[in-house]
Amino acid sequence: MAEKIFKDIMCPVCGGTCDDIEIVWDEENRKIEVRNACKMGAAKFNEIVSHHRIMSPLIADKEKAEKREAEWDEALTKAAEILANAKRPLLFMGAETSCEAMTVGLHMGEYLGGIVDSNSTI
Repeated sequence: MAEKIFKDIMCPVCGGTCDDIEIVWDEENRKIEVRNACKMGAAKFNEIVSHHRIMSPLIADKEKAEKREAEWDEALTKAAEILANAKRPLLFMGAETSCEAMTVGLHMGEYLGGIVDSNSTI
């Protein structure tokens, strides 16, 4: 069995900054075992292998009213176009967004003249 163990991972969930999480990755069966995490943390890490997870970018096809798979370069270009053409974009950052990602989001919001919000307003 091809297992990889990742140690000293910081949990992104509640802000308690648990930093002793271990992930055992079973590459053969695409499963993970989460150690030293609470139920919320373990559930978040298990989303990595969830069958509900979108694994490749999707772009809305307005003519067909459906979404189609796209390459990452095309999806990022489309996202940049949408943001650049928006009059007042809303960037929503949830509680499980890393500090580094929030910093980037705040800079993007300021640059674009948009609104940055989080789940603290819900």
